Amino acid sequence: MARRRYLLGVFDRPLIKDWTLWHGMAWASLVVAVPTDEPREPTGPAWIDYPLLWLFSFAIMGMGAAGVRRVIREIVDRRRSRNDADFSMQPAPTVPPRPADSTHAQRMAISTASQRVERAPISTAQMIDLQASSVLFEARENLPYPIARAARSVQLASDPLEQYQYLIDLGEALTLTLGMLSTAWLRREDPGNEALEMLHSQLRLRGVSQGHWHSVTQAAEKLMVSSAHPIPGFVDGVRSRKKDALGAVDALKRVLSERNRSAHGARPHNRAEAAHRNRDLAPDVLAAIERVTFLSATPWVLVEGLSFRRHDQLWDARLRVAMGDHPEFDLSIQVVSQPVANDTFYVLTDTGPLDLSPLLVLRFCEVCRQPEVCYADRVDDQHGVSLKSFARGHQVFDRDLVVEVDSIAAPAPAASTTDADDQPNQLPR
Repeated sequence: MARRRYLLGVFDRPLIKDWTLWHGMAWASLVVAVPTDEPREPTGPAWIDYPLLWLFSFAIMGMGAAGVRRVIREIVDRRRSRNDADFSMQPAPTVPPRPADSTHAQRMAISTASQRVERAPISTAQMIDLQASSVLFEARENLPYPIARAARSVQLASDPLEQYQYLIDLGEALTLTLGMLSTAWLRREDPGNEALEMLHSQLRLRGVSQGHWHSVTQAAEKLMVSSAHPIPGFVDGVRSRKKDALGAVDALKRVLSERNRSAHGARPHNRAEAAHRNRDLAPDVLAAIERVTFLSATPWVLVEGLSFRRHDQLWDARLRVAMGDHPEFDLSIQVVSQPVANDTFYVLTDTGPLDLSPLLVLRFCEVCRQPEVCYADRVDDQHGVSLKSFARGHQVFDRDLVVEVDSIAAPAPAASTTDADDQPNQLPR
């Protein structure tokens, strides 16, 4: 039996429930309270004699009784443990095994097999492949921030289910990046394009889906084939060819199909299933990244400040380069030949800067308590433009951007439509 824990060596725990305590206190109080007629010489002050008498009586009647009880308990426990040891040495009676029920055996086999699969060495191998992927490493270093941030999340995922969701988020970041770049280019080259009108109407209705962004990207790709100022590598990266690998848009459509499947109740419910789905999903995401590597030649920048130089009629621009997965953008100071707006994202191309506002903005997030890179999702009639954070998906509203959203389907400002041959000192890359 377990060894008892005594208080002061003899009393049980809790102390208030031990009868020997109350027995000793009662007898000690009774001895002090009963007067005596025998005269005696005082040994000291009365306020010392009576407490000492009470403690002496309690030690005899209370602690003494508790000590006797402890000795009796130890004798009883010793005899009981000896009997238990003798009984345990006897051989146990053998009972014939019960015939196993076939249904029960099948259930046990299925349960054991599912536990074996759930330990999932398969998922670990799949995650190691993505964590060591050179495609993702290059995306984190050279591609625009939305893609680089999502690629970093994929490589840092510690669970197949988490990795599955981050792969879908990476596909969405690729779709949004291509869509916003296409929109900015179409606003400069073909302001009345039907794709821009569709985009504006969707922003005004229920919001822009990934399918709408794909339509805008394909519209820009068709127009760039015959344009005098295309984005280098855009057509080859976006378009699918018969003998080559899938183009970026077609690969992202496969990722979108998996995302819709997950959103409508068919998401993976355990690690093993997620690892299996990652095998089919990851190649499409990596193929899309490989086809958009041309984006590294068109850096995205955030204008921090602009200063006019009187002596040569140029401007000194303080730019934050929004490339790579680090949230703190590197500072770059460049000389520009035309004014650009402060706190605005631009794409630097050979034919001049492309204004990404109002689709991509930097706004203060009340939840994160810091500035976040956000993209326009839809227009709310009461609160303004609904912006979503790339990092955490938090929602921010901005009333001032409503006018800019309505201008998406209208001609762009004259400064952005000027031909590059007329201004040789365009914003450098």
